[in-house]
Amino acid sequence: SEGEHKLKLYNGYQNSRNTLNGIMIDENAELLAPQDTKIIEFVGDSIVAGYRGSYGDSGLIHAYSWKTAELLGLSYNVVAYSGIRLCSDGGSDVLGMAERYFKTREYLSGSTSPAWNTANYIPDYLVLSLTHNDKAEEDVIATTYTEYIQKLRTAYPNAVIFVVSPFAGKHKDTLSAMVTTINATDENVIFIDTEGWVSAEDYFDGVHPTDAGSEKIARKMATVIGEELGITLKTPDLTPITEQRATSLNLAFKKPCVASSTSSMGGSAAGAFDGNVNTRYCAAGSQMPQALMVDLGEMTVLDSVYVLFEKY
Repeated sequence: SEGEHKLKLYNGYQNSRNTLNGIMIDENAELLAPQDTKIIEFVGDSIVAGYRGSYGDSGLIHAYSWKTAELLGLSYNVVAYSGIRLCSDGGSDVLGMAERYFKTREYLSGSTSPAWNTANYIPDYLVLSLTHNDKAEEDVIATTYTEYIQKLRTAYPNAVIFVVSPFAGKHKDTLSAMVTTINATDENVIFIDTEGWVSAEDYFDGVHPTDAGSEKIARKMATVIGEELGITLKTPDLTPITEQRATSLNLAFKKPCVASSTSSMGGSAAGAFDGNVNTRYCAAGSQMPQALMVDLGEMTVLDSVYVLFEKY
């Protein structure tokens, strides 16, 4: 349709490895220059990553991190992994985020990961939401966190760093005191006390927020950060895209379809258009390119395309 359109691409949950090969636009259409917006980066665990009880239902579109960035009108990045701790004392990663952050990818048993060149991507603001999973002594947490922040400051000299306390108040006093000490030499590190922001009904399992809980956190987080940075909040639609699409007509539903290949393990082309999130299409092998086509029956103007990628 005519007018200006915005395309937003969302990665799935933490193990997704999606590749964008290109975008096709109408013959007379043109791509506009991207807006020059500052970058906010969120660092954390499953709460920041948008865990929702199962990998298939999880993703950043459910996370308060995405919602906060949308409210602030900022470009954003997320560095998060379920179960990860700040310290290297267990959890889902043997290094802990204090070291893992400076690697190119998450922990994989039996493999190594090269160092990440922090000059490749420089955030203007960092939101550190860690220690939900940590079980180390308070002094170890304070020392490890301080050293981590010092490394971040070396990598990003001009970034404003926000240290967020766990929502249940865990380690709050330790983190608050740590930031006060850091402020003696670095005033661009700011502590955010989140205790009391959410209550029991805002979690679906006592730990991870519901969509409504995430939005509540995001609005409080964006308000605090916006006041610190002098940013006026925007009014985006924070409804998860999975709920938005439920009210839209699926023009491809059970329409004739064909694929360039099909995996011997199953996953026919029809599995992509049957409206069932538990079925899928899977190509044979890893050769590229592959094609998946659906016949809508007539020339149709689309206002949105939703693709749910497998999470594993």
